[in-house]
Amino acid sequence: MILDSCDMLLLRLTGAYRYIPTASLNTCGFRELQGGFDMLTAAKLIRLTRSGKYFYLRPAGYELLDSLGFHYEPPTKRAYDKSAALRRRLEVASVMLTCLRAGIDTLQDNVDALAEQPTFYPSFLLRVGEINLMNAASCIGFGNWGDRAYMLQYVGAESRGMYQANEMTLFKNLSSVFSKALRYPKAMIFAGGSYGEVYDRVHRRLVEKKPNSKGYTDYSEVYADLDIPINLLSCDETGATQLAIMRQPDYNARIAHAAFGERITPDDEIPDADGRVDDFAFVVGVDMDVRRVLRIVEAAHKLGRSEVVVAALPKQLQDFYTPLFAADELVTLRSIPESVITRAFGDAARLFEPDKSTPATAKNGGTINA
Repeated sequence: MILDSCDMLLLRLTGAYRYIPTASLNTCGFRELQGGFDMLTAAKLIRLTRSGKYFYLRPAGYELLDSLGFHYEPPTKRAYDKSAALRRRLEVASVMLTCLRAGIDTLQDNVDALAEQPTFYPSFLLRVGEINLMNAASCIGFGNWGDRAYMLQYVGAESRGMYQANEMTLFKNLSSVFSKALRYPKAMIFAGGSYGEVYDRVHRRLVEKKPNSKGYTDYSEVYADLDIPINLLSCDETGATQLAIMRQPDYNARIAHAAFGERITPDDEIPDADGRVDDFAFVVGVDMDVRRVLRIVEAAHKLGRSEVVVAALPKQLQDFYTPLFAADELVTLRSIPESVITRAFGDAARLFEPDKSTPATAKNGGTINA
């Protein structure tokens, strides 16, 4: 059996992240990886759980990767469906697949890789060995793309908050890795199953008692109080398109110029906006920095402006911005067409497509025949 590069990618991802949620291959649009999954399952290199919710490497898969120079440690304990450890691994894997679809490197195993763009580095690698750099931190990873350094959190029904002081200290300590000049501004990404789920969660303080741990902060408090940008992320193909755009420098300004050309000018009354066309303020909401969008809309109301145009991806409008602004007559929603994205970025923001036609090669350059 000859493996292609798509099969090899899926094997390495499963080795590195241990447990991959099956549904995420579909929601992120990885049709080629789905085909590789079927073949690798038949070859008894990976195994699907009885529930069908996730898959993992068989011993033969680890042995094959090890023989090719890719060394991954298998789990020492059996994963139980309701365990917190398994849940966290599936959460980080769903975010990883979204990043990968956006063309972000997800397979670096050294924290120094965060100096390179674009990179996603899972936080579980900081827990390896005798030194646990994570301490009580619960973030799922760190990212470096576009013009910012990111800390990523997964927000869900069972992921309720973070140890804010510990995690922000860790983020600060990693600044020298992101940029030796320490010039990268920091931002947070709150990821989840959908934009609506994440937004609802960060606006709903939990009624039940928090864990008896000093420094544990509910996500609603973090979202309200943290003074760095917070972007929402849906772990699917729309979220991947969002990240692919956020990888590009000055993405908001480039989208605004691609949409309006010389018609758009700086908005002196609302500097936070992405420009002004005639009397309306224009804001690009594709990065899902919802707090910024709401600030601009609030400023427009106070100034008595006639209109605010919020532009975003079609599914972002459908699933999030339309219900958010349903009662606000000042706000007009506009979809960002693919032609504008192409005009702004060319092929640079195109989603990553695994190449199934290329034979897989080991570290020594040989073709893999498993």
